[in-house]
Amino acid sequence: MSGNSAKAILKALKENRLISLFQPIVSVQKLDILGYEALVRGPSDKAWHSPQMLFSLAEKYGIGSKVEISSLYAHIKRHHKLGLRGKLFLNLSSRCLSSSEFDVADLVNEIGKTEITPDKVIIEITERHPVHDFVPMISILQELRHHGLKIAIDDLGAGYSSLRQWSEIRPDFVKIDGHFVENIHEDSVKRQFVRSICEIANNIGSSVIAEGIETEEELDTIRSLEVDYLQGYLVARPQRKPIRHIPNRLKQFSQNTPYLVNEQQVRALGKPTLTVSPSLTVKALSEAFYKDKSLRVAVVLENRKPLGIITRNSLQQLFSSHYGRDLYGRKPVTLIMNEEAITVNEETKIERLSNQITTNNDSLPDEYFVIVDKKERYTGIGSLIDLLRSVTDFRITAAKHANPLTLLPGNLRINQHIDSLLSAKESFVLAYCDVDNFKPFNDTYGYARGDDVIREIGQLLTRFSQQDQDFVGHIGGDDFIVIFRSIDWETRCRDLLDHFQESAIRFYDDQHKKTLGITSIDRTGKQQFFDIISLSIGVVQVNYKHFTSHKEVASISSEVKKQAKRIQGNSLFIDRRCYENVFVALDKSPEMPTNVVPINPKK
Repeated sequence: MSGNSAKAILKALKENRLISLFQPIVSVQKLDILGYEALVRGPSDKAWHSPQMLFSLAEKYGIGSKVEISSLYAHIKRHHKLGLRGKLFLNLSSRCLSSSEFDVADLVNEIGKTEITPDKVIIEITERHPVHDFVPMISILQELRHHGLKIAIDDLGAGYSSLRQWSEIRPDFVKIDGHFVENIHEDSVKRQFVRSICEIANNIGSSVIAEGIETEEELDTIRSLEVDYLQGYLVARPQRKPIRHIPNRLKQFSQNTPYLVNEQQVRALGKPTLTVSPSLTVKALSEAFYKDKSLRVAVVLENRKPLGIITRNSLQQLFSSHYGRDLYGRKPVTLIMNEEAITVNEETKIERLSNQITTNNDSLPDEYFVIVDKKERYTGIGSLIDLLRSVTDFRITAAKHANPLTLLPGNLRINQHIDSLLSAKESFVLAYCDVDNFKPFNDTYGYARGDDVIREIGQLLTRFSQQDQDFVGHIGGDDFIVIFRSIDWETRCRDLLDHFQESAIRFYDDQHKKTLGITSIDRTGKQQFFDIISLSIGVVQVNYKHFTSHKEVASISSEVKKQAKRIQGNSLFIDRRCYENVFVALDKSPEMPTNVVPINPKK
């Protein structure tokens, strides 16, 4: 190789000959595509086609940053041209990020030329070089975040300073290096490492992506450890035209049972308790416990941040020992406090905390845990008894009010969920789904096959919603609702209709497949031809400022669903009215307002 290689690389950049490949990143629990990581290759007719050779030569000749930046722009353009949905992960080395050649405004401007919104772009910091000074890089990352972009750390555990990077950057996504995933089902140390990473990530608000998934055994193990997302050859290799749906061979791993969402956060378990300074003596604390018989635990705080806890039981055991009171009475409480007590962010879901505690095989944790805010400041104390009671009560209630056919939450849970969102001042999108021509289908084939259709729809709704954001409910019969908080809800509805369009016909016998429908008795007692069953979706965009209860939301959504059913075939009917006064809107009940958009993807 010679300096001619540098000229050849620069020429390839100028001629836009770099190749963009995309590899999907998938939700572990639902096998739903989150987005794609963009990977660069040199021209296929060059010796430096591989990324390793390309960047090795580029760095040798001092054009590494130029190649990286050109790759970013090529990926953005290609992603837009392919019309890929979801997030776009773009690799950028820490050296390039801090170089004078990289300009945040230029990147944001390039993104603005496409339909990709900045919040869907994730800058993935790679570790080809050690980071000696984090200050310049942190400043640039803050600027990227200011424009709405997200940050990820690549190959956690493999590079020069990944754990420190994690601490300094506080990324939105953390990628676990493939080394810790390879044969993880056979290695307890790797499992513990991944479990610990997930626990830390949950506490600071990062999502975890496991790289290098190549076997079904690895996938099963990763799912059991509650990793958020996965990436690897088991799903798909990097391709110029990547897959847009999960391969059939992986569907057996998806959860066939729809999920019941426990939205309650740990903050609901928080209770006030005595807080003390690190300098307080053990004797003084003992007197506080003696005076207040209801006091069970004290938290040691310094600058509002917890250092540890001391329980009544542990103090009693200490003072009951020989010379315990004499030895420790005048000592500071920091000498006897439990520094290993669990500390958990107040926004953590109760279900997730329960899973973390019950999957910890090393030891049973203390009976109390400390609750903190995003800045790690103390907000309250929680107990394992209250945690267990909350989880148990939710599961009993959920099971009691779930639809027995689909196991999806029924009307009570649906109403509670809507009311909880409105109370929390959260806007959402409600999609009311109803099956067209379902009665004649049932009359012709019987309820057993009708139940198969209902179960299929429940599973499809679960599959095409985002588990950590959306809520799927079964009103009854062939009526379902999805409460969307995922921003790409319209895309999910369209994908759902496309998929149901393809799958619905398989429920029919061959003779009816040929005629694309059946002849049956209508509601007036006359024979009529009915098309293949289809799905009508009526969508209401619910602004919490304009609704006060689930009853108002239900009234509007029922009207919109009726409009959707007037459209033949699979249909998506979106009501874009703004309900400043929901009761006025209900009185009007327009036939087809001009600001309502009906969409019929296919008949």
